[in-house]
Amino acid sequence: MARRQHPQRGGAALGLVLAAALLAGCTESRVRVADRPLLVTKQDLAGFGIDPNTLQGQETFRRNRYFDGSLEVEYAFETPDDASETFSIHSIAGFENSVADAIDSYRLLRGGIGVGTQIGGVSLREVPDFYRWGDESYCAVVPGRAGPAGNVFITRQGKKTFLVAIVGLYFDDSKAWDVLVRPKLEYLGGYTPRDD
Repeated sequence: MARRQHPQRGGAALGLVLAAALLAGCTESRVRVADRPLLVTKQDLAGFGIDPNTLQGQETFRRNRYFDGSLEVEYAFETPDDASETFSIHSIAGFENSVADAIDSYRLLRGGIGVGTQIGGVSLREVPDFYRWGDESYCAVVPGRAGPAGNVFITRQGKKTFLVAIVGLYFDDSKAWDVLVRPKLEYLGGYTPRDD
């Protein structure tokens, strides 16, 4: 089940530090049509009590190629600062050159999201058995004013990494979470990005 929740003040800043760190040393290009199914977007929440057409805010797609040849495809959605309800989504699919690089990237994502939330004034609460995928995975709850206000999920499978962080909607049912992320993870597993 998914429930709308209000995050603590600053909770929407979930990925600010992470995004700044990840964008250093990269060249940005337009996201390919074939890249988009990798990412959890506001349209994917239609089956979970959210009308994506009523969510007003800034949507951003990025495709970042790094100096070492690795690639990240990213989606971000944030409601405006003056919105009555805070809502955000950050989704990243990463393609590394080696398993060792992917392990480092996975650790960077975990560390970055933790630092980003602490700077935003909240601390994530890890929920180790909520959902597992790939070679290693991490699940956490974003605290809110009256209970959990969001979810964070990071995973690595081979040379690929995946992150999704949602604030303003909380999934307390791993089966509902599976419905949301499994299509993305399965697509990621079989996807090889191309530059054209």
